[in-house]
Amino acid sequence: MGDIDTQELGVRLGYWIRHNREHGEEFREWAAKAGAAGVGPVEAHLMQAATLMAQATAALEDALQALAS
Repeated sequence: MGDIDTQELGVRLGYWIRHNREHGEEFREWAAKAGAAGVGPVEAHLMQAATLMAQATAALEDALQALAS
């Protein structure tokens, strides 16, 4: 695979996946808090960010799977 350290890449992908999941959970938590505080537009944007984070995480999981095959 050229000049790339595939072991390091696998470690980084795993880290990014875990990190993204943590952020997504935080976004959802704060969205709920924003909704309870009556700032619905903020809640909606945070939920959108959580959805986009989940999509990015899925792409990283696909990359990790492709690396393993």
